[in-house]
Amino acid sequence: MEAYGDYLVTGEPDTMTSVLKYITKVRAQQSFRLSDVLRSLLLIPPTLRELLQEEFRGNTADDAQDKFNASIEKFEDTMYNAVCLFTDIFQEYLMNMINEHQDYLKKTNQKFGVDLSKYITFKG
Repeated sequence: MEAYGDYLVTGEPDTMTSVLKYITKVRAQQSFRLSDVLRSLLLIPPTLRELLQEEFRGNTADDAQDKFNASIEKFEDTMYNAVCLFTDIFQEYLMNMINEHQDYLKKTNQKFGVDLSKYITFKG
């Protein structure tokens, strides 16, 4: 939540990226599904929306509605970007794991002089 708050205020995703990379590594190793982790991120919008509504409730200034709308727009934009950023980070992490495993298999096969590509077929 703090990382998202930093991203919301500064517009810079550096802290958010660091936190999401850590979450990705930990949750992927624990065999969490992407949807499980995304669901936790998507718990933020209702909470922040409620806080914004409380902040602007009863505000009778002429520009209160415009400020509220601008706040909601900025909040939604950064949240959508944060979810997309997390998805990209998670995908990149999984692809790196796959590539590392493929490299390991290739080296192991070369070590023993086995070419399994002739014997393995994948059906989709």
